[in-house]
Amino acid sequence: SFNPGDIGYGEGDGADGATLAVALQADGRIIYGGPFERVNHRPQHNLVRVFADGRLDSNYVDTSAFNDRVSTLNLQPDGKLICG
Repeated sequence: SFNPGDIGYGEGDGADGATLAVALQADGRIIYGGPFERVNHRPQHNLVRVFADGRLDSNYVDTSAFNDRVSTLNLQPDGKLICG
């Protein structure tokens, strides 16, 4: 049931590039990173958080500070995220 309409890079919803790192939060939301510019047809640079069904969580951080791909994520026990 996750993002069933996506058929691939730029041809549906989801990221327009690869996903290199994933972190699952306790509330079911998913954070992922990689070398991408858009998610679900919206500008979103290299890091994004989505709901369990794949919808973009637009209340997440402004990722314009990520000027290169995110290739690793570590979700700490206190909920803070480390990106590399």
